[in-house]
Amino acid sequence: MSDHVPDRHPSLWLLLRAILGYSFYFASSFAFIGALPPLLLFLGWNRSWRQWFIEEMFRLSSYFLSRVYLPFLGIYRVVEESGFQHTSPSQPAVIVANHRSRMDAPFLLPVLKKTGVVIKSNYARRPFYATLVKHLNFISVDPSSLNSLTESMKQCKALLHNGTRLLVFPEGTRAGGNRMGEFKDLAFRMAIDADVPIIPVVIHTTLPFMTKVRGSIFPPHRFSVTIRMLPPVHRTAGERAGEYAARVRKLIEEHLRELDKGTVWETLGSAADTSRKLRTAKDIAAATPLSSPAKDIS
Repeated sequence: MSDHVPDRHPSLWLLLRAILGYSFYFASSFAFIGALPPLLLFLGWNRSWRQWFIEEMFRLSSYFLSRVYLPFLGIYRVVEESGFQHTSPSQPAVIVANHRSRMDAPFLLPVLKKTGVVIKSNYARRPFYATLVKHLNFISVDPSSLNSLTESMKQCKALLHNGTRLLVFPEGTRAGGNRMGEFKDLAFRMAIDADVPIIPVVIHTTLPFMTKVRGSIFPPHRFSVTIRMLPPVHRTAGERAGEYAARVRKLIEEHLRELDKGTVWETLGSAADTSRKLRTAKDIAAATPLSSPAKDIS
């Protein structure tokens, strides 16, 4: 089956599969929260073992959702996972990735052991994310608060110095179109202060999925997912955090442009352009090229 098919309407069966996927997505979140109190009670005698167990439980549930359950339902297929030989869980680094979809973190976290995550404070107030902040290496940051930024920087530095990697989405929010947002320099200041490299990651889907594009909640047909880790990027002598961020952003953007070719993303522009162009899943399908040999997932 190809990403680009003549059928321009999402089938009832595909909609049903998407609903099943979302049902598991939300049910697993509630189950994770509900399972923690008895687990903490049972494992309370050993803090380090408890931490490891909760991390593994979270990672395995993310793996099952993103690599087994949703692909089994035919929502998408992961066609490329490359470059992970560039880093080791024992080597601290700041991992930065582009951010189009709510699935970006679930796509990445299953293959990133010993990795903390920086999230915005408005997410950390939600029950599921609040649980992750409390029990795992999830760090909440409020970009509008100097005190929050200072405290978050301290926590991030401590994790990096202890050998834990950090995952940051430096755009700060999901991009609404095919153009990446500007990179905030927080991740790059952390890397400079801790003297660790930046590892760029490219996450690409051939159709908008759980993005800010209307209609992407129910994609009209199966699509492909690419997860590409690039070699570490080190700061050059005298390079400021903003310049470092711009250089890494350009590198990720080049790979995204290459992957966008022959997909619906190629027809989109900025977030404003996308909002005007695409309103429904039917519009997404209508904008998708009929064929793209490079993206065939049959």
